Amino acid sequence: MTVPAAAPGANATADAQPNRADVVLRAARRVAHHERGNLALLQPVAWLATLHTTAWAADALEVHPLIRAGVIAATAVTVLGHAERRGQDLPIVPIGAGVLWAAAASVFGPYGWVAILLWIAGVILAVPYWVTVLRRPRPKPARKEQPGRTLPAAVPPEVALWEKRVVPNHQAFKLTRLEQVEPVPDGYTGIVVGERGPTRFSQMSHSAAIETIASANGVHISQVAMEESDDRDTSRARVTVIRSDMNLQKTVWLEDSGAAIDPETGIAQVGRYFDMAPAHRQFWTKSGGAQMCVIAGDTGSGKSNHVAATLSLAHRSHLIATALLDPQSGSSQPDWSGKTHLYGEGHEETFEHLQMLDFVMTKRADFVAHRPWEDELGRERRGKPFLLPGDPDMDGMTMLLVCVEELKLFLDGPYGKLGFELLGTGVRTWRKAGGGLLVVNQNLGLDNFGNSQSFRSNLLSGGSLTALRTGSSADHNMVGLPADPSKLPERFRNKDKTHGLGYLTGVDCRPAATARMMPVRDAFGIASEPAAGELGERTLVWMEEYHHHRSRGRDPREMPSSQPKSQRSRSTSGDVQAAVEEALLAGPMEVGAVCVAVRRRLGENTPLSEVPAALRRLVSEGTVQQQGDMYRLIPDT
Repeated sequence: MTVPAAAPGANATADAQPNRADVVLRAARRVAHHERGNLALLQPVAWLATLHTTAWAADALEVHPLIRAGVIAATAVTVLGHAERRGQDLPIVPIGAGVLWAAAASVFGPYGWVAILLWIAGVILAVPYWVTVLRRPRPKPARKEQPGRTLPAAVPPEVALWEKRVVPNHQAFKLTRLEQVEPVPDGYTGIVVGERGPTRFSQMSHSAAIETIASANGVHISQVAMEESDDRDTSRARVTVIRSDMNLQKTVWLEDSGAAIDPETGIAQVGRYFDMAPAHRQFWTKSGGAQMCVIAGDTGSGKSNHVAATLSLAHRSHLIATALLDPQSGSSQPDWSGKTHLYGEGHEETFEHLQMLDFVMTKRADFVAHRPWEDELGRERRGKPFLLPGDPDMDGMTMLLVCVEELKLFLDGPYGKLGFELLGTGVRTWRKAGGGLLVVNQNLGLDNFGNSQSFRSNLLSGGSLTALRTGSSADHNMVGLPADPSKLPERFRNKDKTHGLGYLTGVDCRPAATARMMPVRDAFGIASEPAAGELGERTLVWMEEYHHHRSRGRDPREMPSSQPKSQRSRSTSGDVQAAVEEALLAGPMEVGAVCVAVRRRLGENTPLSEVPAALRRLVSEGTVQQQGDMYRLIPDT
């Protein structure tokens, strides 16, 4: 059988057919690639068709109006939530227009002229969107890469988990990788390295991004911390994850930790972070003096015990004297009732103590600003910018830590307005006089701080914040706290209470890391010990001066100073003491006669407040004996 010969060019034609198909396919791919962005032009039309169809179906099925409203609201919330989870800008305007469109279609019916008008309105509202799409540059040709990024054969499991479960599931991590993975107790830490430009720390530290990491690792969000990298590169971050809450379950008592205030730095440990690193609070700094502090926490969060721990640390420091003001009649800190250097119960006593402190701090600040001293070069100088506890030039003056419990309760009380003025002055000026203000509140809302943004800012700027579990989730960003304390769990996995669990700002610079504050086992026992620090002679004299004027119905703040500023503090306490001893050589004298004799010897510019202080020192030393209002010199034997 003879096979007929193929016609000339037949094979060429057959070979050309698949080539034409390839050409058409390639052309279609090019069109799809270059015009992919233009497909977005159909999105508003698709939305309008969906809305119209849904409204028509609801009307045909006679769905109840309340159910229609619920469906419309649920759809809007779902779309907004999806954008929020992806870290995108919220489409408020399109969603609002869609809600109005659906509502109008439900009320007037999606038929006839109503439908035409609604479509015209929808098309008009879509014009800005179409203009944006048309102006958008065409996408670059897609790289011929495998869908997933290739990893080396042997990588740490944390890196593999990051690539598999974190990178694909949140926009903030699309261009990131995990490097420098190191173990921490019951977890790991590493550096998230992103592409510079698209990757931003603010997106990586967003609550939705943190939740993605927590979900990928199968842990609670309080067990994840996203912090700035050591080099402060905004495209990088340090992530720390612990696999359980075992690190924080064990209670470490303050008495067992050996925690104490460092006399050189003013720093003391107050707890531990979830990776077992110590957590600190700084009571004063060498560059700024006394520090302010806020402690906030809901009922049952461990707030009272943390305040007691703070008072315990100050009570055992020889450089701090304490004052506790409790408008809640002593119920806030019953173990410390009457056991601090200054103590006030109820609204009236709290206000009275604030008035006295305002007077005393003004005197202390004036003393610090005009105190003569000698610098390291031997030059005689006058005045310092602030009182630093332990400064030998400050004549033994200590820091005064003033704790105001339940601040909002006091501000809502009968003396709240006047007391707030004193506190507002104190938060601005007490630092120079060595005064640190510690306020305690239920949460961080502005209404807890007298609705004053400046008062809250002055408390926190340069100071510290301890935010335990609170009932408000709207205020943490306003006080520089990236983590939300309202999302802290109330119980650990073993059902124990999470007393003391919270976030810290301050010297550690780890506001996103969960920490647990150390409680006090026996606060009453510590409070019953003699305080290591003292108010100091000068402060006691100014307190006596305040009460002296008050007992005579005078306003102490309106009393003129006994000498001009240029002449103050020229006579040292040693000079006054020597003049007192010399005056008493003539025989027993009252305080007034001693003051006259001292001024006669040292000059009219000698401050009279130094004389009672000198007499007290001489009595305590056994050099002078007091009998009623008379003082006499004890002769040497």
